[in-house]
Amino acid sequence: MKCRYRHANRWLFATCLSLPIAALCTQAEAAPGTTFGVGPRDEALARSAVSEGDATDCATANPAFGATEGTRIRLGYGAAGMFLRINDRDAGVAPVTGLDLATQVGKKLSHKWWAGLGLSFHRPDLQLARISFRPATEPQFVLYEAAQQRTALNVIAALRYGPLSIGGGASFALGVGGPGVDIGVGQNANGPRADGALDINLGYKLAPLVGVTARMGRLQLGASFRGEVAVDLSLKTVVQVNLTGNPLNGTTTVIVEGASGYEPARVDLGARVLVARGLRAYAAVEYSAFSAAPPPVADVTMDVNLTTRPSQKDGHFVEPRFRDTLSPKLGVEWKVPALPPPATFFGDVPPAVDPWKFALRAGYAFNPSPVPPQTGFTSYADGGRHMVGVGAAYHFGDVLGVDLTLSFAAQFHELEGRTEKKKSAALPFAAYHSEGEIVRGSLAVEGFVR
Repeated sequence: MKCRYRHANRWLFATCLSLPIAALCTQAEAAPGTTFGVGPRDEALARSAVSEGDATDCATANPAFGATEGTRIRLGYGAAGMFLRINDRDAGVAPVTGLDLATQVGKKLSHKWWAGLGLSFHRPDLQLARISFRPATEPQFVLYEAAQQRTALNVIAALRYGPLSIGGGASFALGVGGPGVDIGVGQNANGPRADGALDINLGYKLAPLVGVTARMGRLQLGASFRGEVAVDLSLKTVVQVNLTGNPLNGTTTVIVEGASGYEPARVDLGARVLVARGLRAYAAVEYSAFSAAPPPVADVTMDVNLTTRPSQKDGHFVEPRFRDTLSPKLGVEWKVPALPPPATFFGDVPPAVDPWKFALRAGYAFNPSPVPPQTGFTSYADGGRHMVGVGAAYHFGDVLGVDLTLSFAAQFHELEGRTEKKKSAALPFAAYHSEGEIVRGSLAVEGFVR
């Protein structure tokens, strides 16, 4: 009976893993934002655990985590309040709320070989993806708006040989687009007539994911890379007008193009040390290539053929000239009860099931601002961001044949106050002050079948 029960749970887990994939194959996805992390453990440790993490973090934190034996599924929900201000007034940045799903399946192939697959999915509450363009002259927090409101799907595969694991995958999706709306208006054969068409294309950049870990007793090292992500918008509007006895007949074409919610390519390097029984310490550093960011403002091109011409046919904005950043991150986790560490620093970890019942976690990260001093027409707002995370988890153990864990996390982000003063008072928003806080909470339940 026990064997049949275990196989029934495997079939249930396999069904749960396949349903999200079938439901998402016609939707648009891209990589999620990395402001908070994904999952309560990753968030509580301030995204410092790139060297060692839960197997369900393989599609977000490090693909190498996927080469772990067993079948897992995690369902969670997170919400963040964006209390960002410009000149002591609310900047109107929408809260970030949404559902998170993560799955992982791994198998031991031989004495020293393991393989695994992983998937993660994030669905915001407000919309599948937000496309946001505002005038660059207007003060705005471009890093915390569209990039946080985006449906996300990541898929990875991993392989492990002894103490070395490597994994790779992608944040990918189908693009959305095509003819949007056709309009035709006519009164009679000889009367006025107007025709129009609106075409929209949302293209997602494919972002590669690569990761590696190396186990060396009490020390474990890890590294991961994720490519840049954005939503490319192409909106084409064509209007044809034919008015009887009116010289302003012809065609007007307006094309709006731009990249919304840009997230840069990132490289993370980190280490984990078993300090004492049940106590782990994490340290990591993240390099973000913000200097490759395109303007967060759409380009506008107009082709007017109405026997007249507009004074400005093209509108293009300057590059933002963002700076690359280097972010240090620290974390600590304490599990009770827990396995003893190796007798020597580089000794083998005992190959036994971890008996922990509850865990406490905390982390800190500092993220320098990539936004340079604003001296011209642009008025981007940002500041160095301090992030503190705390969290806890309770391991229920076997519940109806499934190993269950409940975890939660809370984060507090403080943006350093920053005042911009441009050289000329004639420039748009020649002086303004930005500051703010972000408060985040998440809850998740994870099931595991060996």
